[in-house]
Amino acid sequence: MEIAAIEALADAFPGQPLPLDPNTAWTVDTSAYVARRLDGVLEYLEDPTATIAGMAEVAKDAPMPLATNMCVVAWEHLRPAIERNAIQVLLTDHHYWGGLRRTRELAAVCEAFGLALSMHSNSHLGISLAAMTHVAAALPRLDHSCDTHYPWNSADDVIVPGVLEIRDGEVAVPTGPGLGVEPDHDALDRLHRLYVDSGMRSRDDTGYMRRIRPGYELRLPRW
Repeated sequence: MEIAAIEALADAFPGQPLPLDPNTAWTVDTSAYVARRLDGVLEYLEDPTATIAGMAEVAKDAPMPLATNMCVVAWEHLRPAIERNAIQVLLTDHHYWGGLRRTRELAAVCEAFGLALSMHSNSHLGISLAAMTHVAAALPRLDHSCDTHYPWNSADDVIVPGVLEIRDGEVAVPTGPGLGVEPDHDALDRLHRLYVDSGMRSRDDTGYMRRIRPGYELRLPRW
């Protein structure tokens, strides 16, 4: 299904870069098979399988770069990943790499060891996107377009609107004080009340999936 979907996208949007992210759902063999089938189509294949060791096995057969924001997420992961040639693109995230300054240091390490660099996005809101935009603009190079889920969440944002507008796939760096965005205190209060009333205090992906598919079990790899 994923192969057919990517091929359909390539036909519909010729020349546009197309990544694919299975979120470690595949075995090494499945990952290598899909990589070979999509040779010349994918910009990069992101986290097809779990662990640095698994990614290193896939990399032996994959004709396109392998990217990650899951198996290399801390400084101590860099050396084994580089030694095993497990990844070719690192998708950084300032939330878990130590902030904006440390993200700039990470970019220098990637450049020294020949790793391409881009940015991962979780389901963030405007404050996080503003920080991401600033650090992206401050890096000496980015090899792929940065990822963001912001358009899915902008209706629930907690900043005064009008600063972070994505146009033609680009967002301008905010120019105001600090991160350049202003909190919307009414929106913050509304989301805080929603959080308190929900009773949720930890992430539960399995519970969420069971609302859609009763009997769902979290199992990786799945295919």
